[in-house]
Amino acid sequence: MCPFHKPGQFFVSDGENKPEKLCDYARLPIKDMVNKLAKRELLQRRGTWMLDDDKGIFACVDGLHPVIMLIEAIEESKK
Repeated sequence: MCPFHKPGQFFVSDGENKPEKLCDYARLPIKDMVNKLAKRELLQRRGTWMLDDDKGIFACVDGLHPVIMLIEAIEESKK
């Protein structure tokens, strides 16, 4: 079990800055993909990876305590 993250925990990112309390090792494999989603780009060409090309599943690089992460674009709420 990872000492830094818990099941169901979530973070919101602007694509550039690391969310507070997100471990550096968890961020490493997703930072480029999160940046792409923040720019409204797809992670892969349509139909080449997952059913929803604006989502991705990644694992942190800690081989002893890997955390599986779902990243997806969310719409900013309108005020």
